[in-house]
Amino acid sequence: MHWAFEEGLPLQKQMSASEYADQLLAHATPQDIAGWWTHDMGTWMDESIAMREELFAEVETAQPADTPLRLDYQFVYDWQPDMEHRLLQSGIRTAAFLDWVFAEAPDP
Repeated sequence: MHWAFEEGLPLQKQMSASEYADQLLAHATPQDIAGWWTHDMGTWMDESIAMREELFAEVETAQPADTPLRLDYQFVYDWQPDMEHRLLQSGIRTAAFLDWVFAEAPDP
């Protein structure tokens, strides 16, 4: 799942990482950003596990288990919106996490 969402599908866009990030961020509303702004990785993992189960079930029915994942037209068509949503969320959440990690400790 990581390869497909972090490299495979984005490569098909033929954009630089910064161009792609700008395109994705243009679709985020302030409400989206506020809702995703959390450093709680448990939430992220639960969402990814649920998506993984759905994705793997689809792949298992479409491709033999002993073959590498093929990013055919139908796979890209079906999963591109989810992948872009997760990439956008991960960027916002990574920023929130780094903000939390590097936040100055309050004065005693």
